[in-house]
Formats: sequence, C-alpha cells, structure tokens
Amino acid sequence: MWVRCVLALIGAALIASATVYADDALPSVLISRQLSEGEHLSVGDVIRLSASDNGSNVRQFRIAGIYEPTPDPARLGAVIREVQLHLPDLLGLTREPSAPSGSEYVQTINVALVDPNDADAFSRDVRARMPGIDAQPASGAAESTGPFIVLRRFHLRSA
Repeated sequence: MWVRCVLALIGAALIASATVYADDALPSVLISRQLSEGEHLSVGDVIRLSASDNGSNVRQFRIAGIYEPTPDPARLGAVIREVQLHLPDLLGLTREPSAPSGSEYVQTINVALVDPNDADAFSRDVRARMPGIDAQPASGAAESTGPFIVLRRFHLRSA
C-alpha cells in the first residue's frame, strides 16, 4: 500500500540530490512527475527524506517509479511535488523518536480495490470484522463536496 506524503516535501525535507547506489535494501517510494522533472530524479535514484524542516531523522529511499498525479480542480495551477511511501515507512519517518512503534493514530485510510464494484461488499465486511470502524465507499464523494460541487453548480447555472 502506498501512502501519499505531501508533508515529506514541505520545507527542507528533500535533503539532497539523488545518487544511485547498489544497495537494494532501501525502502522504495513513488514520486510525482513534476518532482522528478524539477529535481532531475529518475527511477533507481536514492533520495533522503525528513519530515522536519531542520533535516533531523533523515532516511534514504529508492525511487521505484514516477506517477502522474490525478488532476484536482482545488489545486489548479499548483506544481504537484509529492512522494508516496509505504505506510510503515511513513510512520517511521514521522513518528516522534520517543513514541513506541505501533502507538500511532490513523484517522483515515483509503483502499483501492481491484474491482471498484466490490466497494459495498468490502465496506460491509470491514464493519462486520472490526466493530467501531467506519468503512464506506468513496464513490461519488468527489462530486458531492468541495470544489467539485461548486464547479457542477457553476456549469448548471451557465447552461
């Protein structure tokens, strides 16, 4: 599971230019096309990331792939400089050094299913197996809130 980490590139979090190493033991990340082009990064390069702007708790990651961010009207004109990390790597990067592993709080997790038509069944299964956890399909959510509803209303009025 990849987790989008915008936080990793705020401030001085991208510490150094990439260097190619032979060490395959490094955790992998995905980076946005814009970050790849802006920093001249390629698949196989090693980058150093830190969640703090002072560069403490630096960790190295190997770039496993470059992706094209999904267009978002709320971010129109923004240069999308994102890194996607595996959840355990993100937690290791952002956890306070004194906090024990496993004590992190997660509010929301998005799950991409192979077949989106299974979303309702998946939600029911999660709720049945984990009482107290709310699982709901995200289909239609983008059109019902935020900038998408504003755009839809604008188009309806101008038609």
